[in-house]
Amino acid sequence: MRAIYYLGQSSKVLGKVGNAGAVLGVVVDMNSVSKGTLSVPRFSYNTVGALGSIGVGFSSGGPYGALVGSGFAAGQMAYDGIIVIGENVARSIAQFNNAWRNGWVPGMR
Repeated sequence: MRAIYYLGQSSKVLGKVGNAGAVLGVVVDMNSVSKGTLSVPRFSYNTVGALGSIGVGFSSGGPYGALVGSGFAAGQMAYDGIIVIGENVARSIAQFNNAWRNGWVPGMR
């Protein structure tokens, strides 16, 4: 029974730490936007994710809030990965076109 009590207390503390971290993240992102190191759309996405996570956590419970926050984080990572892949493909196509214009023919040495 004592373990359940400590688990409940730990859950409350972790929830408060998570909320404080989300709010701190928004403040840090605001600073990054003012310095020009973070775009406004990225700031908006991060803010909606952080505050949405807190809102869902308050209204439906901590695990659901954590799920929403994790979903936003996973979405951001997926977007970043797609951007990197797109840049690599574009670079490869540009290199191919450059080689083709300079007389390279596939299969010829």
